[in-house]
Amino acid sequence: MPHQSQPIATQDWTPMVLNSKNKGSDDKKKAPQQSAVSSKDRKLDNATEAEKKELLPRNISVQLVAARVAHVPKVSQKDLANQLNIPIKTVQEIEQHRHVNNMALAQRIARHLKVKLVK
Repeated sequence: MPHQSQPIATQDWTPMVLNSKNKGSDDKKKAPQQSAVSSKDRKLDNATEAEKKELLPRNISVQLVAARVAHVPKVSQKDLANQLNIPIKTVQEIEQHRHVNNMALAQRIARHLKVKLVK
């Protein structure tokens, strides 16, 4: 005796929208959240160009590289970073003139290498 097969449930291929804006009472809920957005975030949202960050002066970077290379015994970037408990990437960025202006860190490195920085 042949069995009658049950209809097999098929997959639902209708699109699902996850980021829709609901109309109605949700507008009242969003108003307080907008006021909580900081001015920094608002400025970032309204910005059309990336802000330039102020870099450490080039002459400071050059002095730090010269001091590290001239130090006796020679100190590698990795050793200097380990001794000062800073990331190696930070030392690399400073020496490549890509690090943000942080004179306190530059002075700390200079003090460790026993040199004075000249502006």
